[in-house]
Amino acid sequence: MSETQLTQLQEKLSTNRLADAEIDEAGKKGGIGVLNVHRRIQMVYGENYGLRIESVAEQGTKVIMVMPASPKRYEKLNPV
Repeated sequence: MSETQLTQLQEKLSTNRLADAEIDEAGKKGGIGVLNVHRRIQMVYGENYGLRIESVAEQGTKVIMVMPASPKRYEKLNPV
């Protein structure tokens, strides 16, 4: 993805702003899938967790899911 697209997506992730009616460079409306997953992770595990996105134009994009290594925190939040 382009540097502009990456910056816009990272801004939306950092502000937890779901995609609006903006149209991207390719003429497509933005989706909410990535942002929805990011926010759901944060709702369960906290604001320090979620998705991180790195991209180099014409080379590829990496989506990193940041979650706690130990399930114990999750079990305390959601006892069975």
